Amino acid sequence: MAQRATTLSATITHARRLNSDLAAAQIALTDAQLALQQLETERSTTIDLPMQQLTGTLNSAAAVLANAPSDLKVGTQTRAPDNPADRVAWAEQLAREVAIINSSAADANLHAASLHQTAAGRETEMLTLADVERYEELAPRIRDAAAEKTLAERDRAEAERQIPIRDDLSHRIGQLRPLYDALETIRKAMSPGAFPAAAIEIRQERFLQMATSHLEDMTGGRFGFGHDFTIVDGITSQSRDTKTLSGGETFQASLALALAVVDMAGLAGGRVETFILDEGFGTLDQEALSAALEVLAAQTIGGRLVGVISHMADVVEEIDDVLLVSATNAGSVAGWLTSEQRRKFADGGYPDLLS
Repeated sequence: MAQRATTLSATITHARRLNSDLAAAQIALTDAQLALQQLETERSTTIDLPMQQLTGTLNSAAAVLANAPSDLKVGTQTRAPDNPADRVAWAEQLAREVAIINSSAADANLHAASLHQTAAGRETEMLTLADVERYEELAPRIRDAAAEKTLAERDRAEAERQIPIRDDLSHRIGQLRPLYDALETIRKAMSPGAFPAAAIEIRQERFLQMATSHLEDMTGGRFGFGHDFTIVDGITSQSRDTKTLSGGETFQASLALALAVVDMAGLAGGRVETFILDEGFGTLDQEALSAALEVLAAQTIGGRLVGVISHMADVVEEIDDVLLVSATNAGSVAGWLTSEQRRKFADGGYPDLLS
Protein backbone atom coordinates (compact mmCIF):
# COMPACT_ATOMS: atom_id res chain seq x y z
CA MET A 1 0.00 0.00 0.00
CA ALA A 2 2.81 2.44 0.85
CA GLN A 3 4.57 1.56 -2.43
CA ARG A 4 1.42 2.36 -4.45
CA ALA A 5 1.08 5.70 -2.69
CA THR A 6 4.78 6.49 -3.42
CA THR A 7 4.40 5.54 -7.12
CA LEU A 8 1.28 7.67 -7.49
CA SER A 9 3.02 10.60 -5.83
CA ALA A 10 5.96 10.29 -8.27
CA THR A 11 3.53 10.19 -11.20
CA ILE A 12 1.83 13.38 -9.99
CA THR A 13 5.24 15.08 -9.66
CA HIS A 14 6.21 14.04 -13.22
CA ALA A 15 2.91 15.38 -14.62
CA ARG A 16 3.44 18.71 -12.87
CA ARG A 17 6.99 18.93 -14.25
CA LEU A 18 5.67 18.32 -17.79
CA ASN A 19 3.13 21.12 -17.32
CA SER A 20 5.89 23.44 -16.09
CA ASP A 21 8.22 22.57 -19.02
CA LEU A 22 5.42 23.18 -21.53
CA ALA A 23 4.61 26.58 -20.02
CA ALA A 24 8.34 27.56 -20.02
CA ALA A 25 8.76 26.48 -23.66
CA GLN A 26 5.71 28.46 -24.77
CA ILE A 27 6.96 31.59 -22.96
CA ALA A 28 10.47 31.24 -24.48
CA LEU A 29 9.01 30.83 -27.99
CA THR A 30 6.79 33.86 -27.60
CA ASP A 31 9.70 36.01 -26.31
CA ALA A 32 11.96 34.90 -29.19
CA GLN A 33 9.28 35.62 -31.81
CA LEU A 34 8.62 39.08 -30.35
CA ALA A 35 12.36 39.91 -30.19
CA LEU A 36 12.96 38.84 -33.81
CA GLN A 37 9.91 40.72 -35.05
CA GLN A 38 10.98 43.85 -33.17
CA LEU A 39 14.52 43.72 -34.58
CA GLU A 40 13.27 43.28 -38.13
CA THR A 41 10.75 46.13 -37.72
CA GLU A 42 13.37 48.48 -36.25
CA ARG A 43 15.85 47.67 -39.02
CA SER A 44 13.26 48.36 -41.74
CA THR A 45 11.96 51.63 -40.26
CA THR A 46 15.17 53.14 -38.91
CA ILE A 47 17.85 52.05 -41.41
CA ASP A 48 16.58 50.52 -44.65
CA LEU A 49 13.85 53.09 -45.40
CA PRO A 50 15.96 56.22 -44.60
CA MET A 51 18.83 54.81 -46.65
CA GLN A 52 16.51 54.26 -49.59
CA GLN A 53 15.23 57.84 -49.31
CA LEU A 54 18.77 59.23 -49.11
CA THR A 55 19.89 57.21 -52.12
CA GLY A 56 16.94 58.46 -54.16
CA THR A 57 17.67 62.08 -53.26
CA LEU A 58 21.36 61.79 -54.21
CA ASN A 59 20.43 60.14 -57.49
CA SER A 60 18.04 62.99 -58.22
CA ALA A 61 20.73 65.57 -57.46
CA ALA A 62 23.24 63.73 -59.67
CA ALA A 63 20.72 63.69 -62.49
CA VAL A 64 20.17 67.42 -62.14
CA LEU A 65 23.90 68.10 -62.27
CA ALA A 66 24.44 65.69 -65.15
CA ASN A 67 21.70 67.31 -67.21
CA ALA A 68 22.60 70.83 -66.25
CA PRO A 69 23.87 71.90 -69.71
CA SER A 70 20.63 70.83 -71.38
CA ASP A 71 18.62 72.77 -68.81
CA LEU A 72 20.28 76.10 -69.61
CA LYS A 73 17.83 78.36 -71.40
CA VAL A 74 20.22 79.45 -74.16
CA GLY A 75 18.53 77.76 -77.07
CA THR A 76 20.80 76.01 -79.60
CA GLN A 77 23.53 78.62 -79.45
CA THR A 78 26.58 76.98 -77.86
CA ARG A 79 29.03 79.80 -78.55
CA ALA A 80 28.92 83.42 -77.53
CA PRO A 81 27.20 85.67 -80.13
CA ASP A 82 29.37 87.90 -82.24
CA ASN A 83 27.31 90.97 -81.49
CA PRO A 84 28.47 92.48 -78.22
CA ALA A 85 24.94 93.39 -77.16
CA ASP A 86 23.73 89.89 -77.82
CA ARG A 87 26.78 88.51 -76.06
CA VAL A 88 25.91 90.41 -72.88
CA ALA A 89 22.32 89.10 -72.90
CA TRP A 90 23.57 85.59 -73.54
CA ALA A 91 25.99 85.81 -70.60
CA GLU A 92 23.30 87.14 -68.28
CA GLN A 93 20.92 84.35 -69.26
CA LEU A 94 23.69 81.81 -68.74
CA ALA A 95 24.46 83.25 -65.31
CA ARG A 96 20.82 83.01 -64.29
CA GLU A 97 20.60 79.39 -65.37
CA VAL A 98 23.80 78.51 -63.55
CA ALA A 99 22.47 80.21 -60.41
CA ILE A 100 19.30 78.13 -60.64
CA ILE A 101 21.32 74.94 -60.97
CA ASN A 102 23.57 75.90 -58.04
CA SER A 103 20.53 76.68 -55.88
CA SER A 104 18.92 73.34 -56.75
CA ALA A 105 22.14 71.52 -55.98
CA ALA A 106 22.48 73.32 -52.65
CA ASP A 107 18.89 72.41 -51.70
CA ALA A 108 19.55 68.80 -52.68
CA ASN A 109 22.71 68.76 -50.56
CA LEU A 110 20.86 70.18 -47.55
CA HIS A 111 18.03 67.68 -47.93
CA ALA A 112 20.51 64.83 -48.30
CA ALA A 113 22.39 65.98 -45.20
CA SER A 114 19.11 66.15 -43.25
CA LEU A 115 18.14 62.66 -44.36
CA HIS A 116 21.59 61.38 -43.49
CA GLN A 117 21.41 62.92 -40.04
CA THR A 118 17.92 61.49 -39.46
CA ALA A 119 19.01 58.05 -40.62
CA ALA A 120 22.11 58.23 -38.45
CA GLY A 121 19.98 59.18 -35.43
CA ARG A 122 17.54 56.37 -36.04
CA GLU A 123 20.36 53.95 -36.57
CA THR A 124 21.89 55.03 -33.27
CA GLU A 125 18.55 54.58 -31.50
CA MET A 126 18.12 51.14 -32.99
CA LEU A 127 21.65 50.09 -32.11
CA THR A 128 21.12 51.34 -28.55
CA LEU A 129 17.85 49.43 -28.34
CA ALA A 130 19.62 46.30 -29.61
CA ASP A 131 22.49 46.93 -27.16
CA VAL A 132 25.18 47.04 -29.90
CA GLU A 133 27.59 49.75 -30.99
CA ARG A 134 27.77 49.17 -34.73
CA TYR A 135 25.28 48.11 -37.37
CA GLU A 136 27.50 45.17 -38.26
CA GLU A 137 26.88 43.75 -34.78
CA LEU A 138 23.13 43.70 -35.40
CA ALA A 139 23.20 40.86 -37.93
CA PRO A 140 24.61 38.31 -35.41
CA ARG A 141 21.91 39.38 -32.97
CA ILE A 142 19.25 38.72 -35.58
CA ARG A 143 20.79 35.33 -36.32
CA ASP A 144 20.88 34.55 -32.60
CA ALA A 145 17.22 35.55 -32.24
CA ALA A 146 16.33 33.36 -35.20
CA ALA A 147 18.24 30.48 -33.65
CA GLU A 148 16.47 31.00 -30.33
CA LYS A 149 13.15 31.05 -32.16
CA THR A 150 14.03 27.74 -33.83
CA LEU A 151 14.96 26.21 -30.47
CA ALA A 152 11.78 27.55 -28.88
CA GLU A 153 9.69 26.12 -31.71
CA ARG A 154 11.42 22.77 -31.25
CA ASP A 155 10.76 22.86 -27.50
CA ARG A 156 7.15 23.81 -28.15
CA ALA A 157 6.76 20.93 -30.61
CA GLU A 158 8.22 18.55 -28.03
CA ALA A 159 5.95 19.94 -25.32
CA GLU A 160 2.91 19.59 -27.59
CA ARG A 161 3.96 16.02 -28.35
CA GLN A 162 3.90 15.30 -24.64
CA ILE A 163 0.43 16.83 -24.12
CA PRO A 164 -1.31 13.48 -24.74
CA ILE A 165 1.07 11.91 -22.22
CA ARG A 166 0.18 14.60 -19.70
CA ASP A 167 -3.54 14.15 -20.39
CA ASP A 168 -3.21 10.40 -19.97
CA LEU A 169 -1.36 10.87 -16.69
CA SER A 170 -3.97 13.36 -15.49
CA HIS A 171 -6.72 10.88 -16.35
CA ARG A 172 -4.96 8.09 -14.49
CA ILE A 173 -4.28 10.36 -11.53
CA GLY A 174 -7.96 11.30 -11.46
CA GLN A 175 -8.93 7.64 -11.36
CA LEU A 176 -6.45 6.88 -8.60
CA ARG A 177 -7.07 10.07 -6.61
CA PRO A 178 -9.73 8.50 -4.32
CA LEU A 179 -7.37 5.62 -3.57
CA TYR A 180 -4.50 8.01 -2.96
CA ASP A 181 -6.62 10.15 -0.65
CA ALA A 182 -7.76 7.07 1.24
CA LEU A 183 -4.18 5.83 1.61
CA GLU A 184 -3.07 9.27 2.73
CA THR A 185 -5.85 9.37 5.32
CA ILE A 186 -4.86 5.93 6.57
CA ARG A 187 -1.18 6.94 6.69
CA LYS A 188 -1.96 10.00 8.77
CA ALA A 189 -4.37 8.07 10.97
CA MET A 190 -1.78 5.37 11.67
CA SER A 191 0.81 7.83 12.95
CA PRO A 192 1.34 7.79 16.74
CA GLY A 193 -1.59 9.31 18.60
CA ALA A 194 -3.41 10.30 15.41
CA PHE A 195 -5.84 7.40 15.08
CA PRO A 196 -8.11 8.33 18.03
CA ALA A 197 -8.25 11.95 16.83
CA ALA A 198 -9.08 10.85 13.27
CA ALA A 199 -11.79 8.50 14.48
CA ILE A 200 -13.30 11.21 16.65
CA GLU A 201 -13.21 13.69 13.77
CA ILE A 202 -14.97 11.27 11.41
CA ARG A 203 -17.57 10.37 14.04
CA GLN A 204 -18.17 14.03 14.86
CA GLU A 205 -18.61 14.88 11.18
CA ARG A 206 -21.19 12.12 10.83
CA PHE A 207 -22.94 13.26 14.00
CA LEU A 208 -23.20 16.85 12.76
CA GLN A 209 -24.53 15.67 9.40
CA MET A 210 -27.35 13.84 11.18
CA ALA A 211 -28.05 16.81 13.45
CA THR A 212 -28.10 19.13 10.42
CA SER A 213 -30.63 16.89 8.68
CA HIS A 214 -32.99 17.10 11.68
CA LEU A 215 -32.48 20.86 12.11
CA GLU A 216 -33.15 21.51 8.42
CA ASP A 217 -36.39 19.52 8.68
CA MET A 218 -37.54 21.67 11.59
CA THR A 219 -36.47 25.04 10.10
CA GLY A 220 -37.42 24.55 6.47
CA GLY A 221 -33.77 24.21 5.42
CA ARG A 222 -32.68 27.52 6.93
CA PHE A 223 -30.34 26.30 9.68
CA GLY A 224 -27.64 23.63 9.86
CA PHE A 225 -24.53 22.85 11.90
CA GLY A 226 -20.95 23.82 11.01
CA HIS A 227 -17.97 21.61 11.75
CA ASP A 228 -17.34 23.39 15.04
CA PHE A 229 -20.98 23.17 16.22
CA THR A 230 -21.72 26.71 15.09
CA ILE A 231 -25.01 27.39 13.32
CA VAL A 232 -24.87 27.98 9.55
CA ASP A 233 -27.60 30.30 8.25
CA GLY A 234 -28.80 29.09 4.85
CA ILE A 235 -30.11 32.56 3.92
CA THR A 236 -26.91 34.52 4.52
CA SER A 237 -24.49 31.57 4.15
CA GLN A 238 -22.77 32.87 7.27
CA SER A 239 -21.90 31.10 10.52
CA ARG A 240 -23.66 32.26 13.67
CA ASP A 241 -22.77 31.74 17.28
CA THR A 242 -25.42 29.79 19.17
CA LYS A 243 -25.74 32.77 21.53
CA THR A 244 -27.36 34.76 18.70
CA LEU A 245 -30.25 32.28 18.34
CA SER A 246 -33.71 33.01 19.68
CA GLY A 247 -35.25 30.81 22.35
CA GLY A 248 -37.19 28.80 19.78
CA GLU A 249 -34.18 28.39 17.51
CA THR A 250 -32.07 27.25 20.47
CA PHE A 251 -34.69 24.64 21.35
CA GLN A 252 -34.74 23.38 17.74
CA ALA A 253 -30.93 23.10 17.67
CA SER A 254 -30.90 21.23 21.01
CA LEU A 255 -33.60 18.87 19.81
CA ALA A 256 -31.68 18.20 16.57
CA LEU A 257 -28.55 17.31 18.55
CA ALA A 258 -30.53 15.01 20.86
CA LEU A 259 -32.05 13.20 17.88
CA ALA A 260 -28.60 12.86 16.32
CA VAL A 261 -27.41 11.13 19.52
CA VAL A 262 -30.23 8.63 19.08
CA ASP A 263 -29.21 8.11 15.43
CA MET A 264 -25.56 7.56 16.33
CA ALA A 265 -26.56 4.97 18.93
CA GLY A 266 -28.39 3.09 16.20
CA LEU A 267 -25.32 3.17 13.91
CA ALA A 268 -23.19 1.75 16.71
CA GLY A 269 -25.44 -1.32 16.92
CA GLY A 270 -27.52 -0.20 19.86
CA ARG A 271 -31.10 1.01 19.97
CA VAL A 272 -32.79 3.71 22.00
CA GLU A 273 -36.26 2.34 22.65
CA THR A 274 -37.59 5.38 24.50
CA PHE A 275 -37.07 9.09 23.91
CA ILE A 276 -38.49 11.57 26.46
CA LEU A 277 -38.55 15.30 25.83
CA ASP A 278 -39.40 17.63 28.72
CA GLU A 279 -40.88 21.03 27.83
CA GLY A 280 -39.28 23.68 25.62
CA PHE A 281 -42.21 23.93 23.19
CA GLY A 282 -43.41 27.21 24.67
CA THR A 283 -40.66 29.07 22.79
CA LEU A 284 -41.94 27.92 19.37
CA ASP A 285 -44.51 29.55 17.14
CA GLN A 286 -47.26 27.40 15.62
CA GLU A 287 -45.33 26.63 12.41
CA ALA A 288 -42.11 25.71 14.24
CA LEU A 289 -44.10 23.62 16.75
CA SER A 290 -45.72 21.63 13.95
CA ALA A 291 -42.34 21.02 12.29
CA ALA A 292 -40.77 19.85 15.58
CA LEU A 293 -43.65 17.49 16.31
CA GLU A 294 -43.42 16.04 12.78
CA VAL A 295 -39.74 15.28 13.34
CA LEU A 296 -40.61 13.60 16.66
CA ALA A 297 -43.41 11.62 15.03
CA ALA A 298 -40.90 10.27 12.50
CA GLN A 299 -38.93 8.84 15.42
CA THR A 300 -41.81 6.52 16.29
CA ILE A 301 -41.41 4.62 13.02
CA GLY A 302 -40.04 1.21 13.89
CA GLY A 303 -41.65 1.04 17.33
CA ARG A 304 -39.65 3.64 19.30
CA LEU A 305 -41.57 5.27 22.13
CA VAL A 306 -41.41 9.07 22.10
CA GLY A 307 -42.71 10.93 25.13
CA VAL A 308 -43.33 14.68 25.34
CA ILE A 309 -43.88 16.42 28.68
CA SER A 310 -45.78 19.67 28.16
CA HIS A 311 -48.58 21.84 29.53
CA MET A 312 -49.42 23.41 26.16
CA ALA A 313 -52.83 22.86 24.61
CA ASP A 314 -51.29 23.11 21.11
CA VAL A 315 -49.07 20.10 21.88
CA VAL A 316 -52.03 18.11 23.20
CA GLU A 317 -53.96 18.89 20.02
CA GLU A 318 -51.16 17.49 17.83
CA ILE A 319 -50.67 14.20 19.76
CA ASP A 320 -53.11 11.31 19.67
CA ASP A 321 -52.13 9.54 22.90
CA VAL A 322 -52.15 11.99 25.80
CA LEU A 323 -51.57 11.00 29.43
CA LEU A 324 -52.84 13.80 31.69
CA VAL A 325 -51.33 14.07 35.17
CA SER A 326 -53.31 16.19 37.65
CA ALA A 327 -52.48 17.18 41.22
CA THR A 328 -55.19 16.62 43.90
CA ASN A 329 -55.34 16.83 47.65
CA ALA A 330 -55.07 13.06 47.75
CA GLY A 331 -52.06 13.02 45.42
CA SER A 332 -51.40 12.94 41.71
CA VAL A 333 -53.91 11.37 39.38
CA ALA A 334 -53.01 10.19 35.84
CA GLY A 335 -55.22 9.05 33.01
CA TRP A 336 -55.36 8.77 29.22
CA LEU A 337 -57.51 11.40 27.54
CA THR A 338 -60.27 10.47 25.17
CA SER A 339 -60.70 12.32 21.89
CA GLU A 340 -63.44 14.44 23.46
CA GLN A 341 -61.25 15.29 26.46
CA ARG A 342 -58.36 16.22 24.12
CA ARG A 343 -60.61 18.65 22.21
CA LYS A 344 -61.84 20.14 25.51
CA PHE A 345 -58.24 20.62 26.68
CA ALA A 346 -57.28 22.21 23.33
CA ASP A 347 -60.24 24.63 23.69
CA GLY A 348 -58.95 25.80 27.04
CA GLY A 349 -60.88 23.44 29.30
CA TYR A 350 -59.38 21.05 31.81
CA PRO A 351 -60.74 17.48 31.88
CA ASP A 352 -61.77 16.11 35.28
CA LEU A 353 -60.13 12.72 35.56
CA LEU A 354 -62.07 11.91 38.73
CA SER A 355 -65.48 12.40 37.26
